[in-house]
Amino acid sequence: FWDLAATEPTPSRPDPDWTVGLKLERHRPTGTFYVTSIVRTRKAAGGIEQLVAATAAQDGKSVRIVIEQEPGSAGVSVADRYKRHVLAGYNVRTERATGAKDVRARVVAAAAETGLITIVSGPNTTEFLDELCAFPNARHDDCVDAFAGAHAALSTRGTTLTRSYVPRGRIPTAADRYGNGFPGMLGRRGR
Repeated sequence: FWDLAATEPTPSRPDPDWTVGLKLERHRPTGTFYVTSIVRTRKAAGGIEQLVAATAAQDGKSVRIVIEQEPGSAGVSVADRYKRHVLAGYNVRTERATGAKDVRARVVAAAAETGLITIVSGPNTTEFLDELCAFPNARHDDCVDAFAGAHAALSTRGTTLTRSYVPRGRIPTAADRYGNGFPGMLGRRGR
C-alpha cells in the first residue's frame, strides 16, 4: 500500500510529508498480519515514480499494489498515470480514503492490541513505530495512513491473497520495543 507524497525538503518547506510504501502480508490460517517491508522517503514526483516501479519489480507481479487516491481531479490523474504507465502490467488499484484518519487507524490498532500484527524488523522500522506511537498528535501520519490502508485492503471481504508469509525464528514485535500494543494510535498510553 502506497501513501504518496511528492515533495523534497526545501528551505521554505523543511518538513514535507513522506511517501510511504508498506508491504503487509497475512497468514490466513491464524489471521496474523506481517509488516514485511517499509519504504519511506521524500523525493520529487519523478523520483517517487521510479521508487514505486522499482519496488514493484523487486516484489514481483504476484504482489497486489494499492495506492491511496487523493481527492479531486489531480488525484484521479495521478492514479491513472500509475495504473497506465508507472505500474503497467502489475496488479494495481487505487482507493480513496474515506472517513477520519483516527477512525481508520483504530481498526489496525485493535488488531495490534490483540496480537494480530507482527513487524519484521528492517529499514524504517524505528521511524514507523515512532510515528505510530505519536499518532494522532505528531506532525506526520504517513506511516499510519499506509498501515491502515494496507490492513483495510487485506481485511476486505472477498480479498484474494496471492501468497502467505510464515516467518521462521523469533521476530521482534512492537511489544518487544515499546511495550504492549501501539499506545499512541488511540491517543492513550498503553494498558
